[in-house]
Amino acid sequence: MLGIATVPSVIMGLGMFLLPESARFLVQKGKVEEAKATLQKISGYEDVSAEMKEISETLSKETEYSSNGFLHMLREISRNVAVKKAMAIGCALQAFQQLGGINTVMYYSTTMIKMAGISNDSLAIWLSCIPSFINAAFALVSMAIVEKVPRRKLLLSTLSGAALGLALLGGAYFSISRTTAPVNRDNSTCPGINNIFSCDKCVENTDCVFCSTDRSSEGRCILPTVSDNCTEPGMKYRVDDVCYSPYSWTIIAAWCSTSLCSPLELVPWRGQ
Repeated sequence: MLGIATVPSVIMGLGMFLLPESARFLVQKGKVEEAKATLQKISGYEDVSAEMKEISETLSKETEYSSNGFLHMLREISRNVAVKKAMAIGCALQAFQQLGGINTVMYYSTTMIKMAGISNDSLAIWLSCIPSFINAAFALVSMAIVEKVPRRKLLLSTLSGAALGLALLGGAYFSISRTTAPVNRDNSTCPGINNIFSCDKCVENTDCVFCSTDRSSEGRCILPTVSDNCTEPGMKYRVDDVCYSPYSWTIIAAWCSTSLCSPLELVPWRGQ
């Protein structure tokens, strides 16, 4: 199943052979005609003189700044109010991207789904594809609407949506931790039982398991031994990793809403 992830990588790797060299790189190396041909191929226009002029001027300024040293470049930037504002806005937007929390949601997707009460590893992996697909699909949507919707409005609305989704996600996990099956402390043997009140708290201790007649009923939190290993009559429900909660579905809903807003919030600064 995990091997499926290699398919996009192989396609991208093969596609790289079809990509032309950067026009900027070609101009920097003195290959002006090749750079012009690249721009014509990418843009679809014959007249690319304006783009060529802009590239040449940019490279000329960069050469001038680099010849005077890095500190000189910083001094020039600090004297230009417009550049300072643009840099501050750009850095802040990129910081929002990293601090927004979506990376954690995507990287630990399978683990988070299992925490929501889905113990089947295969099912958890497949469910983690849903928010990833939504994230990729709405990245295309955002690219289509970024020139039609004011960038500031797009940024603020999607940041608010992502924040709401993350708040719902946190609330969902909190609800799950409080609504799993209760523990009968008088009939439990797990160390620290006085601080354990639910199935979720029981399995936080990797040495303990939760036993009950079904997934919602009160049960025991025990330290498994040869003589005590959930073998009593009727003890059909045994958990050592993920507990059931009636609110497990809210994790997927909050997760999908966060994934939906995340790609939209990044486009305003990427498109500049």
